[in-house]
Amino acid sequence: MSAKPIFLVTATLLLLASVASAHTAAPPRGHEVRLLHDCNDDYFGSDAIGGRDGHELHALDLYEAWDEQLGNIVVFRVTMAGEGAGAVELALKAGSSSKNYGWSTQGSSWTGTGFDKTEGPFQATKADGTADGDRFVLQGIVKQSKLGSLGTMLSDYSMQSSVDGDEADSMPGYDGGITGSCSDDFKRPDYALAGPVQFASLAVEESDVTLPVGQEVFVQVTVSNLLRDQAQRITIAPSDATGVQVEMHNPTTDAYTDELTLDLNKKGGAGDAKIAHVAITGKQGDASGTITVEMTTDGGGRAIKTIAYAVAPEAMTSNPSSTTTTDSEQDAPDNDAPALSVVLLVLALVALAARRR
Repeated sequence: MSAKPIFLVTATLLLLASVASAHTAAPPRGHEVRLLHDCNDDYFGSDAIGGRDGHELHALDLYEAWDEQLGNIVVFRVTMAGEGAGAVELALKAGSSSKNYGWSTQGSSWTGTGFDKTEGPFQATKADGTADGDRFVLQGIVKQSKLGSLGTMLSDYSMQSSVDGDEADSMPGYDGGITGSCSDDFKRPDYALAGPVQFASLAVEESDVTLPVGQEVFVQVTVSNLLRDQAQRITIAPSDATGVQVEMHNPTTDAYTDELTLDLNKKGGAGDAKIAHVAITGKQGDASGTITVEMTTDGGGRAIKTIAYAVAPEAMTSNPSSTTTTDSEQDAPDNDAPALSVVLLVLALVALAARRR
């Protein structure tokens, strides 16, 4: 057999293998939003024989979260494949402002440009949680305040990978000819910043309470898991306040603590919502203010509610002096009056007897 037929057979097998292995990226997790999805394996798949340098882009997801150091953050999460040196650029608009970010590598670790923090690479997984071949994930984190206030629209996002300054894979867009078409290309038109509210909800039964000094009042709070694919651990912590003592009360154990941690099942399962109490005890009359109730989750969720409170003035109590005569004392009969009458009667009888003599 000549070399040409062998080459064609080998090329055909490699081509078929490439087509068979092509598949979409796993869907975004419950707390994420998909911004972009590229054509399936259009960059490496289109060059299965020669082999291309650089990195294949598969999907771009976004989620908002709470970070103890950075505050509200926006996480850009790109799923990709490939090895060796290269760079990846992310461009978007936040409101009317253009934003540009990037990752680069010399073949081992990755560094970020423009982000407040970067994470990864992590192993990419399929929808069933198993490893997705050689695909991996990079995360770039930006303070929400640098993109805009809540409600700011993100739009016009696109990504481009490169090798030695030469363009490689773009997303969205078709970068090959293995199938000649692309049915999986996706671009979300826009996304409005909302804060880390997609993880769990916090509801407060009363937002305004009045109580007397020395009395304890329970304000019921309800926390609910909003994610169908993840169980969550949540923490509820009320702030201190003037003139009252504030604690969390667990109605299941009757325990009082400064903060309360609860485990919530996936949404739709038993235990996906639980109640607790903010216990408020009046300590100082005429005190008033606001108690902030903060809920955080182990995945980055956060919610805030407030309770306005007022402590009633302390009741006035009577403290009469020892010289004051009470009504009961004024109305009491004079117990000395009968004895005096008897004495006067005896004296009168004595005087009468003396005259008769």
